Amino acid sequence: MSKLKFITMLACVSLTCDPSSVSADHHEQHHEEISPAQMLAEFESEAERRRGEEGDHFDEGAYKFERSMMERRMALEERRIALDKDFRVLDEEGQEYWSNRMREDKDRQRAEIDNRRADFEAEADRRRGEEGEYFDEEAYKFERSMMERRIGLDEKRLAIDEDFNRKREELGNGAGGEDQNAWEQLDQEQQNTFAALDEEYQALDQEGQEYWDTRQSEDMDRQRAEIDNMRTGLAQMQADFEDETDRRRSEEGEDFDEEAYEFERSMMERRIQLEGQRIDNSEDYNRKLQELSSDPNTNDQDWKKLEGAQEDAFEALDLKFQALDQESQEYWDTRHEDHDDEKDPQ
Repeated sequence: MSKLKFITMLACVSLTCDPSSVSADHHEQHHEEISPAQMLAEFESEAERRRGEEGDHFDEGAYKFERSMMERRMALEERRIALDKDFRVLDEEGQEYWSNRMREDKDRQRAEIDNRRADFEAEADRRRGEEGEYFDEEAYKFERSMMERRIGLDEKRLAIDEDFNRKREELGNGAGGEDQNAWEQLDQEQQNTFAALDEEYQALDQEGQEYWDTRQSEDMDRQRAEIDNMRTGLAQMQADFEDETDRRRSEEGEDFDEEAYEFERSMMERRIQLEGQRIDNSEDYNRKLQELSSDPNTNDQDWKKLEGAQEDAFEALDLKFQALDQESQEYWDTRHEDHDDEKDPQ
């Protein structure tokens, strides 16, 4: 009976130390267990008691085997405890790393927001200095308000990120950390929050698009009216020139300078022709602007290409106007020299 009791005690000790009897989440739970030193002391105490009772019948071979098994099992338990500690340190290190990374990312994003404001104002000041009275203050104020509202949404997104990261940390550290439904509910809540925020971004983009569509339509109408006025002005210029010529011819009679009249008339017609080209270029540019605006595949390079072509066309026209002015200047300089020679034959 005593030997059976001894074997039963050893089995209980073995079962207490056996990792297979520990639940799968043993590494995450705190257990109040007997220490290895106490376990060994109790084992020796029980062995001494039985050795005293059984005398020569005490099974020393079984005692030595069970003691070696217990010592080996205790060594494994100590290694497991040390591994648990190492795992906790590793988890804490990983958590600290990602927490720092997230904090750095948030700081970087906030710095980018501040830089965006500074860059916007610096570019506006540069253009205001270059364009002077032609600087579009209305467009500047609108774009500034849109930028501030977009920054507000960006800051809201950062706050949402921080809030849900905090909620995840609280859930992981709380009693519901093993509840999969709680994690799924939290993920769904975050998705819904971001979806609502995306709708605010889209509404802001739509407002900006509608503003510029309206501005562009108004600019087109104004440019068309200016072009019509220019055509009317050119026709009136030609009519006024002929009226003035008829008046002077009537007043001056045979002294009327027909040669100067023919020259000035040809110069006026050539100038009107160049002005017509300028009008045609403006109309062509407006038409291409509308085509690009309605094309969903238009990119920044397309806009730059169109603006570059328009600038080149106007520069070429300006050179023609300068050449025409030079020709007129040379004509009148020659006429004046001839007139002076006639007055002073020497």
